[in-house]
Amino acid sequence: MPWRVTDPVSIRQEGLYEVPASPYLVEEREALEQVLGTYSLRRIVEGMSVESPVGRRKLPREPMLRAFIIARLRGIPTIKGIVRELSDNPAMAELCGFDVIDSTGSLPVYRIPSRRTFGRVFKDLQRPEFWKLLEECMAEFTSRQYESLPDFGKHIAIDSTTIKTYSNRRSRTDPEASPSFKHSVKSANGKDMVLGYKYHVITDTRGYFITGIVTPGSQHDSPMLPELMEKARGMLGDRFAPESASADRAYDAKANHELLHSNGIAPLIPMRKMSKNKLRRGKYTDDGVPVCDGIEMEYVCTDIKTGRRLYRCPEDNHIPKGQMLPCAGEVEVDPKEDIRLFGGAIRRGSPEYKEKYRGRYGVERLFAWWKQRCALERHYFRGKANIELHTMLTALAYQGRQTARLSGAAADRAA
Repeated sequence: MPWRVTDPVSIRQEGLYEVPASPYLVEEREALEQVLGTYSLRRIVEGMSVESPVGRRKLPREPMLRAFIIARLRGIPTIKGIVRELSDNPAMAELCGFDVIDSTGSLPVYRIPSRRTFGRVFKDLQRPEFWKLLEECMAEFTSRQYESLPDFGKHIAIDSTTIKTYSNRRSRTDPEASPSFKHSVKSANGKDMVLGYKYHVITDTRGYFITGIVTPGSQHDSPMLPELMEKARGMLGDRFAPESASADRAYDAKANHELLHSNGIAPLIPMRKMSKNKLRRGKYTDDGVPVCDGIEMEYVCTDIKTGRRLYRCPEDNHIPKGQMLPCAGEVEVDPKEDIRLFGGAIRRGSPEYKEKYRGRYGVERLFAWWKQRCALERHYFRGKANIELHTMLTALAYQGRQTARLSGAAADRAA
């Protein structure tokens, strides 16, 4: 049964009742304006609104798309929850654009589609043509961020987060899902097993989303770095030209360091602990600093032309153990011999390296916002296609919110 509005603050205008906009939906309204203003999303609305020559007439698709976006911003995890919120919240129903029918002459009535209708629209969005348009919409938002922020994308962060599936290993209702482990302070061994998927993303170090890929949970992070870089470059072209890329130890691989360095990107990836010894092979530290008989040498300078780095022994006339003559005193290191050990354009372990690596926590803040505010994990979906669409809508709603905030900040500066 439709829900009747009994709010006494409703006003009558031209024979119909209208519900005034609620102040706590201002953020959602601004984000919707940004999302619905994209060319790709307008094409999705037009494509989904095409009537079939047979069968009953379709309900309007745009209000339901609006509801999906608002649901991500408000952290509504399920389709059933969307229908319930629309029925209980007249301000949200008005914002989505559902029809208001004055059937009794005194109270308006909201006609909210059923859960099955919302489910059909959710499945329609998984069609290849709409899927491609959603990705184009996300790329359009990223392009807007390049225009709004002059230094956007210069320093990027790469990471992944786990997404649970609404299934378990015994039921086998989601054969595409696989187990993965994440850090947890609640478990005895510090790890918690999660059955589901991983969302690998690239963001600006301030937390602005750029692109992402969904994989089964057992997929290791390291091989995904080249795929992420290729997808971002395919979406954004020459605009995607970061100066540095920060990631955690899971991405530590020689191929990843060399890939980033060959594209003019400074890799900021800590090395995995190969052993308990502080010195690496007794010759270099984990930061690529040469060692003179157990003593770390001091960095002096870098040759601008060749890129070779000069280190000096901190002790004068230092005689290494087992030798008769003092050490050479100075050592030159060529980073090209091992980018993974010595670092690329930014010297591993330098103050600049440590400062820029802290930008990696921008992607962690993004994941926290998605999971706490957007219900990225509190859902009832299973299957890779459903999970991928769920994450895509979450990222799209977040991009709309961020773009609206940037537009508001630009307007304030202009005023």
